Amino acid sequence: MKGEETNEMKHFLGFLGLCRRAGKIVCGTPLVCLALQKTPKPPLVLYASGSSAATKKKIESKCAFYGVTVRELPISPADLAAALGKGSNLAAVAITDPGFADAMQKKLATMKDS
Repeated sequence: MKGEETNEMKHFLGFLGLCRRAGKIVCGTPLVCLALQKTPKPPLVLYASGSSAATKKKIESKCAFYGVTVRELPISPADLAAALGKGSNLAAVAITDPGFADAMQKKLATMKDS
């Protein structure tokens, strides 16, 4: 990663931490899968690119089934856990607030355009 991309990712992960402090996030693959089954559904699911193939497939297929947007983050599960103040690896998170989800998607789009 270039230095600018790293700063953009740090800013994005900081915003993700803000979502956690606001209580608008569900952490962990099992809890994300449960959240997808409930109403209202989370508008956005994010998973770490370093997650196992089985986890990626599970998250992507559940999100496709329930019609929820899913995005892969170019970070490891350990980095995702660290950004959210969790002690162990974290493969997936769901953003439960539509406003935060829209802001996250805009930030991700800006990062890819750079």
